[in-house]
Amino acid sequence: MMKYLMFLSLISLVIIIGCVDTQPQKETLVQEELDKVGIRTSGFNKQLSVNLPETFSDANWGLKKIICEEGGYDLAKYANQAVNIYSYRSNRYYEKEQLNVWVITDENEVICMYLTVGESSGQVPGVFSVNDPNVIVK
Repeated sequence: MMKYLMFLSLISLVIIIGCVDTQPQKETLVQEELDKVGIRTSGFNKQLSVNLPETFSDANWGLKKIICEEGGYDLAKYANQAVNIYSYRSNRYYEKEQLNVWVITDENEVICMYLTVGESSGQVPGVFSVNDPNVIVK
């Protein structure tokens, strides 16, 4: 009987650990990375789950790969992997437009951050590295 109770306790512990929400850990990870570059956010916009392409040869991901490299990130080493992408309004501006910061994470780390103009903006291409000298802090 004692072995049975110990077995049930162990199974319960495994189930509880497996159900622990990792979202607060992810939020802390994202916030620490934002703090490193001095970006403050003013609200959550979006969350996406996507698979990165195998190659970054199209206009969309090719540009993001370059922008990530300019920000000190190597997006290419995560090719063909599932990632989460979070978008927030930021304290960064290009000319008079407030920018969004996009944070790409895998399960354990931030793998890239970049800035973009809003969806209704006329700026083209409107994508900036987190350390772009033309982006200002307000």
